[in-house]
This record gives sequence, C-alpha cells and structure tokens, in this order.
Amino acid sequence: MEWNFKNYFRIVGLCVFFVGVLSVSGTAFSVQFSEDFESGSIGSIERVDDLQWNLWIKNDSDEPWLDDIPRWRNWWFVKMREVPKGRWVTLNIKDTYPGDNRGWEYSYVPVYSYDNVSWQRFDSQAVTQSFDDNVEDNTRTHTLSISARFEHKTVWIARFYPYTTKHFDRYLRDLRNTHPWLDTLNTLTVENLGVSPHYQQDIKLLTLTDATVADSVKTRVWIHARTHPAETGGSFVVEGLVDFLSSAMNANAESALAQLIFNIVAVHNVDGVIDGNYRTNMETINLESAWLHYPESPYELLQDAPFENRLLNDKIRELSDASPRFGMALNLHSSQSTPDYRTFFYPHFGTIEQGYTPQQAQLWNDQLRFIQHFSQFLGTYHGNPLVEPTVEEGESAFLNYFFPETWWWNNFNASVLALTMETTYDRAGYGERRITPDDLRKQGHALGLAVMEHFNIPVVNPPIFYPDNGVVAAPLLLNIDDVTTGDQRRHQNEAALNEIENRL
Repeated sequence: MEWNFKNYFRIVGLCVFFVGVLSVSGTAFSVQFSEDFESGSIGSIERVDDLQWNLWIKNDSDEPWLDDIPRWRNWWFVKMREVPKGRWVTLNIKDTYPGDNRGWEYSYVPVYSYDNVSWQRFDSQAVTQSFDDNVEDNTRTHTLSISARFEHKTVWIARFYPYTTKHFDRYLRDLRNTHPWLDTLNTLTVENLGVSPHYQQDIKLLTLTDATVADSVKTRVWIHARTHPAETGGSFVVEGLVDFLSSAMNANAESALAQLIFNIVAVHNVDGVIDGNYRTNMETINLESAWLHYPESPYELLQDAPFENRLLNDKIRELSDASPRFGMALNLHSSQSTPDYRTFFYPHFGTIEQGYTPQQAQLWNDQLRFIQHFSQFLGTYHGNPLVEPTVEEGESAFLNYFFPETWWWNNFNASVLALTMETTYDRAGYGERRITPDDLRKQGHALGLAVMEHFNIPVVNPPIFYPDNGVVAAPLLLNIDDVTTGDQRRHQNEAALNEIENRL
C-alpha cells in the first residue's frame, strides 16, 4: 500500500463499510463509505433508513483521551461510492459531548466533489443544524444534516475545501512547468528539511528571491502553514502568495524578490494532514503550543519538543546565523468562528500608556500597521471590510506558553514582526456567498503586498481584487478609530482573552 493511503480504515474495523442496500426500480444499490485516502476522516456510521445515515466525527488518531477536548474534534472528510443518482440522500454529521464542555457549534456549509479535485459548496438550503440535550447524563448532541441529490455515483464530502500534500505537490509541479524561469534563474528553490516521523514524507521549504541580487542587501520573511492539519485556508493563502511572487512582468513581484527572501514551509504537520487529523500530529501533540525552550536559553528547542518543530527551528537558526537577518515571521491558521466572522490576526502587547515597554509597544504598533496594510490591499466586498478590526490591547499572556511567536519574541524582540493570521470558513465577510479558495488566494496576494509595505518597498498600481465594489486599495494608514466600533472592540477584546484557549 502506498504511503499516502492509510494502512487501515477506522470505520467499525472494516475496509469498506456497507451501510445500506436499497432497491430502486428493481435495481439494488450498495452505498459504501470510506476514509482510505489522504486527509480522510470519519468515525462510526449508522444506517437510519435506505437513504439516510448518521456519520459521527472522531478524535485525532482515534485517541480516547481527546474525548475530554471536544473542540479538537471537528474535521471530517468521507468518500461515498454507489450513491443512487438523482435520489434525495440525507447525511447527519454528529458529535456528542458534555453539556458543560461543548464542542464547536457554529453553523457552516460543507463542500462536495465528484473527482476530489473540483469542489463546491452545498446549497445553504440543503444544510440544517440541530441540538439534542440529554438532561439525565448532561450531554449534548450536535447534528449538521445535509439533504442533497447527486449527479454521480461517487462523491467526496468534507467539512471545508480539502488540501492535501498531494494537492501541494501538484501545485508546485504545475507552477514549475508553467514558469520554467523560476528554476533556471534559481528564483524558486525547494529543500527537504527532513521527513515526517510517522509517514516518512518530506517536509519542504520553499525559498523565493531574486538570485541575481546579493542576499546581504535583503531581509528574510519566514512563513509556515498547516501546523493544525485541517486548517486548509493557510495552504490556499500560500498559493496566492507564491502565485504573486512568481508572476512574470509584475513590477511589485520583482521589487519584492529583489529586496526580500521568502522562506515558506507550506505544510508543517505533514503526518497530521495525511492522517486526516484536525489539530494534532500522529502522537496527538498540538505542535502550535510545543515550541519548547528554556526561557534563559531560548534559541534551540529542547529535545522534548516535537520533531516537526525541531526541524523548523533548526532551519530558522541556520538561516539566522547567516546573512541576511529575519524581519518577519507569519504563522498561517484558520479559525472556527461564527459564519460572518472575517479573517483576523493575533497582535501582541499594547501601548506604552497601557504599561508595556518600548520594545513591546514597537512590536504592537508594527503589527497594527501591517494588519491595516493587509486590510487595505485586500479591499472591501460590497463596501464591507474583509478583515476584522483589531483589539484595543493584545495582552502578553502568550509569553507564558510555547507558541512560535513566543520563541521569536524571546530571541529577537521587536526586530522580527511575528504574527499569526487566521482565515475563517464560511461567509467571512463576503455577504451572502461563502469564501472560496480563490478568495483565500487573493488574501495571499494581499499579504505579499502588505509585506512589501511593511519593509517600505513601494507598491505600484495595486490590484483591485473585487472590482464590482469600485474601491481601490491604497497603502495609506487607517485610523483604527475609523474602522472599529465599541461593540466590535469589546468582541475583539474577548477574542484576545480567548487566544490561549483557542491555540493550546
């Protein structure tokens, strides 16, 4: 069995689970469910009737102790075979958890595909959400029901647009085939940092820069994504950024590559992505909060740190010890949220007036300016900003934990702008429609322009990503008071206070 097929299925111990046989006009249909593909994930399956099934989501790596953390039980991705074409089929995606320790309950609209390549959302009218509270045992069951008719007998269905290591390898291969100059001019190099502990697959580092310009006059930008394997939004953002940097005859891309070196790890948690986990690696470790180091000697991670983190840390230290220096480190994630919640960031610290040191206040101000630049370049959708307003104060609680930004701060203070970006999954500011991979790629392009602006690299003729709005993005600083209402600030302050809970 090839590496990218999991060596076992976890659907009640059977490789393929026949959950129902129905007769239509004298023809028998055997509907089959499986998760025998990269990123596939589903728990037990129950047949309700000939055309309805209950599908229970499961813990990462089927780990029982994760029953106590229902918010880490979110991703599902399943393949159906022998689906009766043109018949109404109902799938109930279910999860049960304690009434006082609830899982994620935000509504969302899943996606489906007939080839595991081209994906689309279900009609929102086809999706309903319900809750069943059991008072006797203090549990709640969350059910998201999908009722739809399918045009083909084979269907893939997922929580959100999947993005596997195969997707990334195909993207990279196509990019190099259509842009051969990236290789001939050494604009793009791909390095294997090492292999993942479980599936022994490469953890790749992409480097993009203008090789004809001396590195000594440049600044490095570090970016990594998919620490949490099911947070696929970061992969589409990376694609958009790389597409921008690789675009021929683009003055902005040329300027960025001449003055910056982009070091990008597109898939950090390779094993978790392959296995279909939501939050953890194959050892059920949340890599995000495991950049373990001694505060008094923080440069090298401890041997107790997860192998995947030590690989990244080894490379960062190698590059830091050489020229040029790092000036920015971006950590790309996706967040569970209410349907209309937009892309947001986790800035840290605050102002001197709020009691922070000059270095902490400098990082805070740099982060706010960067977020504002990103928001302006991305623009608006029908007049509505696509980025959440920033908080009044970022807090310093992250220093008590082992996040990537903790490591960057303990080693470089304000000289490196280290920041987490969180895309979201549903409407995300796009009115009645829902965010798409192309929207996320546009966010990657806007991110590249914001990086340029941060390093005072002139941006010329920035694109209008949503021209129906008639709004031209401009690299001018917004006054935060102009874009943040009191209610929004209170909401964002609550989000900041919940940061540790959400990321641990």
